[in-house]
Amino acid sequence: MDGENDMAQLMLPGRLDPGAAQPLLESLLALRGSPLVINATEVDHATTLCMQVLLASAAAWKADGFAFRIADASAQFVEAAGLLGLSHQQLPMEPKTP
Repeated sequence: MDGENDMAQLMLPGRLDPGAAQPLLESLLALRGSPLVINATEVDHATTLCMQVLLASAAAWKADGFAFRIADASAQFVEAAGLLGLSHQQLPMEPKTP
């Protein structure tokens, strides 16, 4: 696969609250087995539960040998990851550029 156009894509909702965890998990499971880029540009609220789903998914993609990254991460998403102490190695992300 060449480039981002060949990667599966998932757009995160604005609110990653506990009610979003199960639908997020189901969306991710449906995309497993291919490189994935997740767009987090709209995220304005992210709870620990949803961040755990993303963290577990990143680990699963890595174990399967596929690329996994979060693109255009909003400031709120980056802050939530930082508050949980998540490193770039654990949850690969690129902050949104102004």
